[in-house]
Amino acid sequence: MLVVSCAAVRPSYSVSVEPGLTVSRSVESVAAVAVAQLTAMAQEQGLSSDGIEITDISASRSGAPTSALNAGAAIWTVRMNGPFYTNRGPRGAAPIHERTGDFQIDDASGQIIGMGMP
Repeated sequence: MLVVSCAAVRPSYSVSVEPGLTVSRSVESVAAVAVAQLTAMAQEQGLSSDGIEITDISASRSGAPTSALNAGAAIWTVRMNGPFYTNRGPRGAAPIHERTGDFQIDDASGQIIGMGMP
C-alpha cells in the first residue's frame, strides 16, 4: 500500500493506492470532486460548508462489472466529515442526515458513482 500525506483540505489526510493499480486522476482532482459535491449538498440543505473535511482517500479495483464500470476498473473512495444526506428513503420519510460518509469516484470519468453513509 502506498501512503502519502496531502493537505488540499485541512487537516491532512492519508492516501492509499492498491498495489499494482494504475490511476489516471490526481489525488487533488479526486478530492476537488468530492469537496464540490459535499459543498453542494450543504447548500441544498441551507447549511454552511465550513467544517467539510477529507479523512482518507483510497484507490482500489472495482469488483463485478456494473452498467457504469468494467470489472477491475479503478475506483477512488473519499471518506469525509460533513453534511451528508439523502432523500432516497421510503416514500414520505424525512431525508437521512449523517456527519460522515464517503463518495466513490470512477477514475476514468471523474464522476461520482456512489455514496455511502454509516
